[in-house]
Amino acid sequence: MKIITRFADDLEFLKQEIAWVTIRSTRLAAIEDQLEDAESTRHRSPTWGKRKNTAEVEVSSDLDAMLAEEQAFRSALDARIEATEAAGITLGLQHLVREHDLDDADRSTLLMCLMPCIGSRAAAPLERVGGYALTGYVSAEIVARFSEFGFGDRLRRLRFDSQHKLVQAKLIKGQLDDDADAGEWPTCSIALTNRGFATMTRLPVLL
Repeated sequence: MKIITRFADDLEFLKQEIAWVTIRSTRLAAIEDQLEDAESTRHRSPTWGKRKNTAEVEVSSDLDAMLAEEQAFRSALDARIEATEAAGITLGLQHLVREHDLDDADRSTLLMCLMPCIGSRAAAPLERVGGYALTGYVSAEIVARFSEFGFGDRLRRLRFDSQHKLVQAKLIKGQLDDDADAGEWPTCSIALTNRGFATMTRLPVLL
């Protein structure tokens, strides 16, 4: 029987969550690279008749292996979270998920916003996904690509103004005015608030 080790504290837990974000970001970046290569090849080598959409490019065995690694890491991480909470230890991020009824995309957004707080090296994997991750901020475009938002979700979920769930909960702040044009939404910068940081890390900050 495999022994599942619970997390000692929030920092150990968040370190593993950020490792998962990095693994997923690496896979998504590899997919983007493959699609760009396919598009470049298509333009260099004209074909006759029906052209295959680059979105339908067959996933390579390397990408299959990367997906399997990501899923295995996520599964093991979820098992450790379950074991930790079964022992009566409440993890800050999990508390926020329950308190504010957050879904996986909201949860991932908080993790991505935490990474630039650690430094540019920690945030670097996010930039490969697309968009930018400056010290303290990430772009809404990164959120969309990381969570693989489709057409509808992009239109519904990238407006990080005062009505966004995470902004209303004072967990993140978005540099977007309520009357901003729709074209500005994907380029909006978002950042973790002190409240969000303190709850996730259990470290003391000025609220």
